[in-house]
Amino acid sequence: MVSKDGVALSLFCSSSELRYLFSKSGFQLPNSPNTIRSIVKNFANTVKADLIIEFEYIKKQGKIFALSFDEWTSQKNHRYLKLNVQHKEKHFNLGLIRIHGSCIAEHTNSLIKKNAWKASVLILTLILIDTDGASVMVKVGKLMSFYQKLCFAHGLQLSVVDILYKKNIEREEEHQEITSNESDTDDDDTNDIHEEQGVKVATTTDPRHIHLSRAEVIPRYNDLFQKVRKVVKLFKRSPTKYDMYLQKYVKEDAGKELSLTLDCRTRWNSLLAMIERFHKLKVCIDKALIDIGSDTTFSDLEWLKIKDLIENFQPIKLVVEALCRRDSTLLTAKTTLKFILEMMVTQDTMLSAELYEALRVRIKERSSIVTEILIYLQNPKNMIMIQDELMIHLLCRKKSYTTRNENYLRKSYSR
Repeated sequence: MVSKDGVALSLFCSSSELRYLFSKSGFQLPNSPNTIRSIVKNFANTVKADLIIEFEYIKKQGKIFALSFDEWTSQKNHRYLKLNVQHKEKHFNLGLIRIHGSCIAEHTNSLIKKNAWKASVLILTLILIDTDGASVMVKVGKLMSFYQKLCFAHGLQLSVVDILYKKNIEREEEHQEITSNESDTDDDDTNDIHEEQGVKVATTTDPRHIHLSRAEVIPRYNDLFQKVRKVVKLFKRSPTKYDMYLQKYVKEDAGKELSLTLDCRTRWNSLLAMIERFHKLKVCIDKALIDIGSDTTFSDLEWLKIKDLIENFQPIKLVVEALCRRDSTLLTAKTTLKFILEMMVTQDTMLSAELYEALRVRIKERSSIVTEILIYLQNPKNMIMIQDELMIHLLCRKKSYTTRNENYLRKSYSR
């Protein structure tokens, strides 16, 4: 309850209901929070010791590990480094490492090695690390003597940022150290999107980030987004207009209440959620704006722009969610990336063409020898097919590929 649900230690001493429930189950809770804290810490140490034993057992079987890590920021604005270890049969969560102050690549590297519970067994059997594309993480990969795989999901999010936001903004890839940024949101905007949808541009509680605290939407979309937000706020801030005008038409059309949602300006998935609901209620919104005598109106061209944005960003959202599934692999990622590229070609609009080019560039940046070898080992005939489908020309470097492939296989299977 303390680690999974965030229950305060003092609650076990102050809540009579909790103490009663534990006593009915045959447990006698201590009266001091410090005693409970000691019990939790001792149990954590036991778990760590058991994991080290398990790592040693797996190593004796000749198996190797991969390590994935990323920054995570809590609601209290405390920053942590989250570590996960994977091998073929099982995943291990190594917990969170608290980050104090700035964290350059060298410091991140030392935190990882120092806080893997000094499990030399784990460090010596690592062969791959998986990170996002932030420059600090790329440098960490260069400092470590392991192969590095950059996150495809992070690349897809960057491609959306490339299209939606001005190119001269300070993006996460250009950060030389991990920093915490404030969200560029209105005070009443923050809690409008209650359901997290897995695709975040800037985060407070999730590891997949793009920092856009000083981002500006490109002029082609900025005025449209501001206009949508203005109408959403108009109805959200006036219960009378909301109930008597908008919801009257919504109930007639949908048979139930459907609320407008306001986006968080540093999360493009919340922007997608906002314009999806806005477009779904477009007839009701137009009627309600006429009834209240508002000067704000939407032309057919503006509604077409909103529809175009939805049709192009919905597949990207679904693809990112698919890539972030626990059962996702590099092989399934290949198929998923092929799908999104083909989808952009099928859309045949100016926006889809721009997204296609941005996606192609970001996918190419994240293509690695690890992916190539895995695809080749599954079926050697796939090599030419992958080159054509994903427009990845790295596979054309046959001599380089053969040498790196041989070195990788020797390193992998000589253990």
